[in-house]
Amino acid sequence: GLSSEQGQLVRSVLTDIVRGVYMCVRPSYIVAKGGVTSHEVAVSGLGMSRARVLGQIETGVPVWEPAGDALDTTTTSTSSGMSKKLRYIVFPG
Repeated sequence: GLSSEQGQLVRSVLTDIVRGVYMCVRPSYIVAKGGVTSHEVAVSGLGMSRARVLGQIETGVPVWEPAGDALDTTTTSTSSGMSKKLRYIVFPG
């Protein structure tokens, strides 16, 4: 397994990648696997300090919408020119 320091480095690199991809691509949703890493991606990668739980796509699989001061994740442009909010889907584990 990874040491604590190695695990933190992996999480840090992952959050930087997610932030960079999000800022370039502006996807409508991001899917994460639960636990510490998905929390770090939400907080450090996307700047979420709060989120609204919209419901579940399946039992135990919540869909979040960034709230408050998240890293400009509140809207994305669609091909029709309408705005759409980012969805963050977190699978447990």
